[in-house]
Amino acid sequence: LEPEQLYELRQQIGIVPFNGGLVSNLKAWENITLPLLYHNGLVTSEDEQTALAYLTTLEYSGNVMALPAHLSLHERRIIALVRAFLMRPRIMLYCNIFEGMPAPQLSTFTRLTTEFHATSNDRISIYLTTSADMTVDLNVDTIIQLHESNETISRNA
Repeated sequence: LEPEQLYELRQQIGIVPFNGGLVSNLKAWENITLPLLYHNGLVTSEDEQTALAYLTTLEYSGNVMALPAHLSLHERRIIALVRAFLMRPRIMLYCNIFEGMPAPQLSTFTRLTTEFHATSNDRISIYLTTSADMTVDLNVDTIIQLHESNETISRNA
């Protein structure tokens, strides 16, 4: 792809890594808004209200002015999820974000990611997980399981 095409494609992809993937020297709020500033040049009051609503829904009780090193793994995942949602990507990639999560938070995360997926008819949501049990509460069309033997099993959910 040409550099411009690659840039446009990357703007359509949101990634929520297992550990949050936050920039260590930026505060939580700065991590949330950085992609908006980078791609749009500004953060609107609507963006801020949407971010705050997501933080409330996800029951974030941490300090939004804390550096990532002072946040728990769960809090870093919340920040990463909100950051990705604000960009409204066409493709969302969730990398083991449900691993080790207590049931109440897991329920909230799965509900929110499912709702976010439904907000766009052409959105693709990909959940990478090491445990097939994690997909039970997700409303998914297809599950693809990869095994160490390189055997691929695809089935409709």
